[in-house]
Amino acid sequence: MMHSLAFPLGLLWVLPALIVFGVGGGLVLRYLRLGGRSAADANAAIPSAAGERGGLEPAIFRLALQRGGRLTVSDVVIATNLTPQEAEETLNAMTDGVRVGMEVTDNGLVVYEFTELMQRSQARRITP
Repeated sequence: MMHSLAFPLGLLWVLPALIVFGVGGGLVLRYLRLGGRSAADANAAIPSAAGERGGLEPAIFRLALQRGGRLTVSDVVIATNLTPQEAEETLNAMTDGVRVGMEVTDNGLVVYEFTELMQRSQARRITP
């Protein structure tokens, strides 16, 4: 009986080490993922209205409206402080072929086109 408890009790010293390294390691990974910014700084970079009604998508639509309905990954990275990969994943998820499409220019640049907003922008240019 005593032997069966000795093995699990002998490993109790490992539990605090796992907790410390697990939490610490998680914090380090989060720090690296945010590019050295705190979570508060990273979230502050995203327009406050983006928190309303579904996250980043409304903010990206507003950015597209400001840019004539055409965005690149870099445009979204600059406006939101997302990583390029996060911005690309978000734009790809928004691409539905109706409201948001994706075009590749002759020189290989990927441009996301917000069709409704492009039409609105063109109508403004025509209307005096």
